[in-house]
Amino acid sequence: MKNIVQRTITGVLFVAILIIAIIAGDVWYYLLFLLLSTLCLIEFYKSFKIPETSPQIVIGTITGMMLFTAGYLHASGNQPFIIFLSLIPAYLVIQLSEIYRKKQTPLKNLQHTFFGIIYVSLPFALLSYIAHNSSGAYSLVYILALFTFTWVNDTGAYLSGITLGKHPLFKRLSPKKSWEGAVGGIIFTLIAAWIYSSIFSSLSLLAWLGFAILTALSSIYGDFAESLYKRNLKIKDSGKLLPGHGGMLDRLDSILMGIPVTFVYLQLLTYFKP
Repeated sequence: MKNIVQRTITGVLFVAILIIAIIAGDVWYYLLFLLLSTLCLIEFYKSFKIPETSPQIVIGTITGMMLFTAGYLHASGNQPFIIFLSLIPAYLVIQLSEIYRKKQTPLKNLQHTFFGIIYVSLPFALLSYIAHNSSGAYSLVYILALFTFTWVNDTGAYLSGITLGKHPLFKRLSPKKSWEGAVGGIIFTLIAAWIYSSIFSSLSLLAWLGFAILTALSSIYGDFAESLYKRNLKIKDSGKLLPGHGGMLDRLDSILMGIPVTFVYLQLLTYFKP
């Protein structure tokens, strides 16, 4: 019971801070998500700091921060695409540093260093394109919808699972998740999309429903992806930063797959818009 109360309080505070920062505007969005992406990347690297592997935590984290910042500056219209060329020196430094580290597993170290940037930092960099429209102006509608749909799906799946769940969805990775919970989460998310369509006319009802379904499915598989890594590393949580939830990466794992999927979906809607 104590853990449930602790988990609820932590979750509510986290969601409140996130929503306030998103609503507060462009600068607060940048500062908060720079912090969140950095914390997630550090947790990822520390999880992989095992006897067989030693990723470059400091240089990898700095590169991740540079990638997020470059994405933000380009998406907001403050810098041209050439800003991404600033990442080339960081890419070279990571490889050169490995030469001088004299570690026993250089290839694994490089693989995990670069994969952390791709797995964590790249999605957060793409998030800035969801948070800004084609002219570079900050718009909270889609980013707020993305997080809302993810949270609604997670909550709906949890409630449906504990009341109706009987058939495991993916027993090898997450024994407690059920097909009933997954379907329930999707239904709740579709309801949330219908509500959004009645408030925001930027997308049609059909487009909002497509947004919701893709977010729900991405949320499910994003959670499974992190579960796969943690099981392979034989750890329960990525960290201890959030009481009752584990680490920051545990709290945001669902969104990491949802961001690139949403980015592509919105780009396609814009491209095929009559």
